[in-house]
Amino acid sequence: MYLLTTFRYRPVVTRGKRVARMIRCSLEDLSTRSVTAITARCPSSRLRARAAENAKSLAMPEIAAETAYFLNTTIPVLALVGKGVRFPPGQWIRIASGTVVPWQAEALVQDLFPSLRARGPSFHVLLTDFDVMEFEREFSSRFA
Repeated sequence: MYLLTTFRYRPVVTRGKRVARMIRCSLEDLSTRSVTAITARCPSSRLRARAAENAKSLAMPEIAAETAYFLNTTIPVLALVGKGVRFPPGQWIRIASGTVVPWQAEALVQDLFPSLRARGPSFHVLLTDFDVMEFEREFSSRFA
């Protein structure tokens, strides 16, 4: 039984073609019916090429497009990164705009990432490339 699912697919014949349409059903209907898995056929080469382009566009940029708070959950570090400043190595997640006060950004991180509540992320301000170099030097010496 899947309680969170509120949509199911029903095959419909339209102009001789069999298509699936999404219909809304109540949770009571779902509890009385079984759910079967539907597998998709192999996507065409055009769709695979479009998916590859989308993956490239979703890749993390090397420099910050705007001043904002970013979180690296592996270290864990919350950093205010200035516009045009390169990111340190790692995966950085945008948390809040640069106009938010630091304690609100830290509270937001603790609410969104409960696993970081115990030790809390350290906070750094990276407004210039020199700040990034110092940050990298500090963490390379800490983990070496």
